[in-house]
Amino acid sequence: MAEFNETLSNTNLSCGAIHQTVRKVLDSINLFRETKIDVKDIEIFLKTCVGDKSRKGKRCKTMWDLTIIIKWAEATHDMTDPQILQRRALILTMIFVALRPAELERMRRETTTFKDNSVHTQVRTKTSGGEIIKVIIRKHPNPRIDAVWALHCWMDYVKTTLKYEYVWFNISERQPAKLQRIKEELVAILRKNGIPDSFPHSR
Repeated sequence: MAEFNETLSNTNLSCGAIHQTVRKVLDSINLFRETKIDVKDIEIFLKTCVGDKSRKGKRCKTMWDLTIIIKWAEATHDMTDPQILQRRALILTMIFVALRPAELERMRRETTTFKDNSVHTQVRTKTSGGEIIKVIIRKHPNPRIDAVWALHCWMDYVKTTLKYEYVWFNISERQPAKLQRIKEELVAILRKNGIPDSFPHSR
Protein backbone atom coordinates (compact mmCIF):
# COMPACT_ATOMS: atom_id res chain seq x y z
CA MET A 1 0.00 0.00 0.00
CA ALA A 2 2.86 2.39 0.80
CA GLU A 3 4.40 1.77 -2.61
CA PHE A 4 1.07 2.33 -4.33
CA ASN A 5 0.53 5.57 -2.41
CA GLU A 6 4.01 6.80 -3.33
CA THR A 7 3.19 6.23 -7.00
CA LEU A 8 0.04 8.33 -6.64
CA SER A 9 1.93 11.05 -4.79
CA ASN A 10 4.31 11.44 -7.72
CA THR A 11 1.43 12.32 -10.02
CA ASN A 12 -0.42 15.63 -10.35
CA LEU A 13 -3.37 14.33 -8.35
CA SER A 14 -4.67 16.40 -5.46
CA CYS A 15 -4.67 15.04 -1.92
CA GLY A 16 -8.43 14.54 -2.14
CA ALA A 17 -8.11 12.48 -5.32
CA ILE A 18 -5.37 10.33 -3.76
CA HIS A 19 -7.50 9.72 -0.65
CA GLN A 20 -10.50 8.71 -2.79
CA THR A 21 -8.40 6.43 -5.00
CA VAL A 22 -6.82 4.65 -2.04
CA ARG A 23 -10.22 4.18 -0.38
CA LYS A 24 -11.69 2.67 -3.54
CA VAL A 25 -8.74 0.29 -3.88
CA LEU A 26 -9.12 -0.62 -0.20
CA ASP A 27 -12.81 -1.41 -0.71
CA SER A 28 -11.91 -3.69 -3.62
CA ILE A 29 -9.23 -5.47 -1.60
CA ASN A 30 -11.59 -6.02 1.33
CA LEU A 31 -14.05 -7.81 -0.95
CA PHE A 32 -11.58 -10.71 -1.16
CA ARG A 33 -10.15 -10.74 2.36
CA GLU A 34 -11.44 -12.70 5.31
CA THR A 35 -9.60 -10.33 7.66
CA LYS A 36 -10.54 -6.83 6.61
CA ILE A 37 -8.05 -3.95 6.54
CA ASP A 38 -9.00 -1.38 9.17
CA VAL A 39 -10.13 1.84 7.49
CA LYS A 40 -8.98 3.91 10.48
CA ASP A 41 -5.42 2.62 10.04
CA ILE A 42 -5.52 3.66 6.38
CA GLU A 43 -6.84 7.12 7.31
CA ILE A 44 -3.91 7.63 9.70
CA PHE A 45 -1.51 6.35 7.05
CA LEU A 46 -2.89 8.73 4.41
CA LYS A 47 -2.82 11.72 6.73
CA THR A 48 0.78 10.99 7.67
CA CYS A 49 2.15 10.15 4.23
CA VAL A 50 0.04 12.39 2.01
CA GLY A 51 -1.21 15.20 4.22
CA ASP A 52 -1.65 18.52 2.42
CA LYS A 53 1.81 18.81 0.90
CA SER A 54 1.85 20.68 -2.40
CA ARG A 55 2.52 18.83 -5.63
CA LYS A 56 3.36 19.88 -9.13
CA GLY A 57 0.15 20.69 -10.94
CA LYS A 58 -1.93 21.38 -7.81
CA ARG A 59 -3.04 25.00 -7.90
CA CYS A 60 -6.13 25.18 -5.67
CA LYS A 61 -6.97 23.78 -2.26
CA THR A 62 -10.69 24.52 -2.51
CA MET A 63 -13.40 24.66 -5.15
CA TRP A 64 -15.64 27.62 -5.86
CA ASP A 65 -19.37 27.21 -5.33
CA LEU A 66 -21.12 26.16 -8.55
CA THR A 67 -24.38 27.74 -7.39
CA ILE A 68 -22.80 31.15 -8.05
CA ILE A 69 -22.83 30.45 -11.78
CA ILE A 70 -26.23 28.77 -11.65
CA LYS A 71 -27.69 31.92 -10.08
CA TRP A 72 -26.07 34.04 -12.78
CA ALA A 73 -27.54 31.81 -15.50
CA GLU A 74 -30.99 32.06 -13.92
CA ALA A 75 -30.75 35.85 -13.72
CA THR A 76 -29.72 36.22 -17.39
CA HIS A 77 -32.04 33.65 -18.97
CA ASP A 78 -34.11 36.17 -20.92
CA MET A 79 -31.24 38.31 -22.23
CA THR A 80 -30.90 38.94 -25.98
CA ASP A 81 -27.37 40.33 -25.91
CA PRO A 82 -25.25 38.04 -28.18
CA GLN A 83 -22.32 37.97 -25.79
CA ILE A 84 -24.47 36.88 -22.86
CA LEU A 85 -26.31 34.37 -25.05
CA GLN A 86 -23.03 32.74 -25.99
CA ARG A 87 -21.57 32.85 -22.48
CA ARG A 88 -24.68 31.20 -21.01
CA ALA A 89 -24.60 28.46 -23.64
CA LEU A 90 -20.87 27.93 -23.08
CA ILE A 91 -20.94 27.72 -19.28
CA LEU A 92 -24.12 25.62 -19.07
CA THR A 93 -22.80 23.18 -21.67
CA MET A 94 -19.54 22.89 -19.76
CA ILE A 95 -21.35 22.38 -16.44
CA PHE A 96 -23.96 19.84 -17.53
CA VAL A 97 -21.85 17.86 -20.01
CA ALA A 98 -18.42 18.22 -18.35
CA LEU A 99 -16.66 19.24 -21.56
CA ARG A 100 -13.28 20.94 -21.35
CA PRO A 101 -12.63 24.19 -23.24
CA ALA A 102 -10.61 22.32 -25.87
CA GLU A 103 -13.56 19.98 -26.44
CA LEU A 104 -16.05 22.84 -26.53
CA GLU A 105 -13.94 24.46 -29.25
CA ARG A 106 -14.31 21.33 -31.39
CA MET A 107 -18.10 21.44 -31.49
CA ARG A 108 -19.51 22.11 -34.97
CA ARG A 109 -22.97 23.11 -36.18
CA GLU A 110 -23.10 20.37 -38.80
CA THR A 111 -22.72 17.65 -36.15
CA THR A 112 -25.00 19.30 -33.57
CA THR A 113 -28.66 18.37 -33.83
CA PHE A 114 -31.65 19.23 -31.65
CA LYS A 115 -34.18 16.61 -30.55
CA ASP A 116 -37.35 17.18 -28.51
CA ASN A 117 -35.62 17.05 -25.13
CA SER A 118 -31.92 16.93 -25.94
CA VAL A 119 -29.03 18.06 -28.10
CA HIS A 120 -26.78 15.55 -29.83
CA THR A 121 -23.26 16.55 -30.83
CA GLN A 122 -19.79 15.07 -31.12
CA VAL A 123 -16.30 16.24 -30.17
CA ARG A 124 -12.75 15.00 -30.27
CA THR A 125 -11.50 14.40 -26.73
CA LYS A 126 -8.57 16.31 -25.24
CA THR A 127 -5.95 13.58 -25.52
CA SER A 128 -3.15 12.96 -27.95
CA GLY A 129 -4.91 11.43 -30.96
CA GLY A 130 -8.18 11.87 -29.07
CA GLU A 131 -11.16 9.82 -30.14
CA ILE A 132 -14.40 11.31 -31.43
CA ILE A 133 -17.17 10.82 -28.89
CA LYS A 134 -20.92 11.37 -29.11
CA VAL A 135 -22.35 13.76 -26.55
CA ILE A 136 -25.98 14.05 -25.48
CA ILE A 137 -27.13 17.12 -23.58
CA ARG A 138 -30.38 16.46 -21.71
CA LYS A 139 -33.11 19.03 -21.14
CA HIS A 140 -33.16 20.44 -17.60
CA PRO A 141 -36.54 20.84 -15.83
CA ASN A 142 -35.63 24.42 -14.91
CA PRO A 143 -35.65 26.36 -18.23
CA ARG A 144 -33.59 29.15 -16.68
CA ILE A 145 -30.56 26.85 -16.44
CA ASP A 146 -31.36 24.51 -19.33
CA ALA A 147 -28.27 23.99 -21.51
CA VAL A 148 -30.46 22.69 -24.36
CA TRP A 149 -32.50 25.89 -24.49
CA ALA A 150 -29.40 28.06 -24.05
CA LEU A 151 -27.74 26.33 -27.01
CA HIS A 152 -30.93 26.59 -29.07
CA CYS A 153 -31.14 30.36 -28.52
CA TRP A 154 -27.46 30.88 -29.25
CA MET A 155 -27.36 28.73 -32.38
CA ASP A 156 -30.46 30.44 -33.75
CA TYR A 157 -28.46 33.65 -33.56
CA VAL A 158 -25.46 31.97 -35.21
CA LYS A 159 -27.55 30.60 -38.10
CA THR A 160 -29.17 33.95 -38.86
CA THR A 161 -26.15 36.20 -38.30
CA LEU A 162 -22.92 34.25 -38.87
CA LYS A 163 -22.04 32.10 -41.87
CA TYR A 164 -19.50 29.68 -40.45
CA GLU A 165 -20.13 26.08 -39.40
CA TYR A 166 -18.67 26.72 -35.97
CA VAL A 167 -20.58 26.96 -32.70
CA TRP A 168 -18.54 29.51 -30.73
CA PHE A 169 -17.38 32.92 -31.95
CA ASN A 170 -15.30 35.97 -31.23
CA ILE A 171 -18.34 38.21 -31.54
CA SER A 172 -16.51 41.51 -31.92
CA GLU A 173 -14.55 40.15 -34.90
CA ARG A 174 -17.36 37.92 -36.18
CA GLN A 175 -14.88 35.06 -36.51
CA PRO A 176 -14.84 31.51 -35.10
CA ALA A 177 -13.47 31.46 -31.55
CA LYS A 178 -10.08 29.89 -30.99
CA LEU A 179 -9.41 27.92 -27.80
CA GLN A 180 -7.86 30.90 -26.01
CA ARG A 181 -10.93 33.01 -26.75
CA ILE A 182 -13.25 30.34 -25.35
CA LYS A 183 -11.19 30.23 -22.16
CA GLU A 184 -11.36 34.02 -21.91
CA GLU A 185 -15.15 33.94 -22.25
CA LEU A 186 -15.46 31.34 -19.50
CA VAL A 187 -13.08 33.22 -17.22
CA ALA A 188 -15.03 36.44 -17.83
CA ILE A 189 -18.12 34.76 -16.36
CA LEU A 190 -16.18 33.66 -13.27
CA ARG A 191 -14.68 37.10 -12.68
CA LYS A 192 -18.00 38.87 -13.30
CA ASN A 193 -19.50 36.79 -10.51
CA GLY A 194 -16.73 37.55 -8.03
CA ILE A 195 -14.83 34.25 -8.31
CA PRO A 196 -11.23 35.39 -7.65
CA ASP A 197 -8.08 34.93 -9.73
CA SER A 198 -6.91 32.22 -7.32
CA PHE A 199 -9.29 29.91 -9.19
CA PRO A 200 -7.76 29.46 -12.66
CA HIS A 201 -9.74 28.53 -15.72
CA SER A 202 -9.97 24.95 -16.96
CA ARG A 203 -7.06 23.69 -19.01
